[in-house]
Amino acid sequence: MFFIVDKKRFQKMMRIAGSDPGRGATASESGPFLRIEAVGDRVSLSSRNVKAEFDATVLEPGVLFLQERIFAQLLRTISGERQISIQVNAEGLHLCNVRIPLEPYLMLLYADPHRAPARHPVEVHAERETLREAVALAEAAIHEAEQTLATAREEHRLAEERLRAFGEEHPEPPPDSLFEL
Repeated sequence: MFFIVDKKRFQKMMRIAGSDPGRGATASESGPFLRIEAVGDRVSLSSRNVKAEFDATVLEPGVLFLQERIFAQLLRTISGERQISIQVNAEGLHLCNVRIPLEPYLMLLYADPHRAPARHPVEVHAERETLREAVALAEAAIHEAEQTLATAREEHRLAEERLRAFGEEHPEPPPDSLFEL
């Protein structure tokens, strides 16, 4: 993957996609990740549910997943450049004259954009686990509600039995006799 882009435009694109290099975005070791795709004469940058793209000089296509925090920090180190070149290969990420080794937990490169997933696998896994936990909590709540309902039904059945037995022991007087003394 190799492309050249206007630095200011690229920084604006990052803000649109949700990573503002001026804010010093924070991230955990599992993300959030930017998805940078260079294909044809376009570069797109997406993060979560937002995507921004514009024209660029793409010399080699590819898709790179990179932690937002790291990329924002890298961009801040580049000063006085109108155009920036970004190249990613087996040796790592080259941003102008800065090189960072390709680390699987920090960045993930797909040389073939058509084989790249829409989201970083670590984020997908984390979200899947969060959803599984939510399902487990909901199932526990359903089980608890079912137990509460079963208990309430049993209490209702016992109360009806007591009422029936009470009624057999103490039959209700006819309505006319209620006011007779």
